[in-house]
Amino acid sequence: MQRAYHTAHGKMPLDAGVDVISVNSLAFKRFLEIADLLDIRVAVVTDNDGDVAALKDKYKGYLGKDKVLISFDADEAVQTMEPQLVRDNGKDKIEKILGRVFPTVEELEKWMGKNKTQSALKLFATDEDWIVPDYIANAVK
Repeated sequence: MQRAYHTAHGKMPLDAGVDVISVNSLAFKRFLEIADLLDIRVAVVTDNDGDVAALKDKYKGYLGKDKVLISFDADEAVQTMEPQLVRDNGKDKIEKILGRVFPTVEELEKWMGKNKTQSALKLFATDEDWIVPDYIANAVK
């Protein structure tokens, strides 16, 4: 999110007065309730976990609200960010950024999923240009 925001706006979110926080799935509803009461604009970026209908049901009270954006990839075949990044950038580009080579795309995605922090730091710090998945780019507009 930090890198995507910086790419889109030329500065880090905090420098623009935008807070980026991680909210676990148990607290998301309370977080959205508080944001709604405080009349704060919120963009939720989430994995689709292979079930877009369930995701829409989970957020049904917030979809379409003026100050709330629920952003996710609609392709149920790519359930989480790791395969979305590989899909949008290609195996070679992601391997170059990570500084590692994997025999298959599946092993690359599995490694990224098990090493989320390391993967995120590599993506943040690289000088390589890479494509931010559309649903994330939309959220940081």
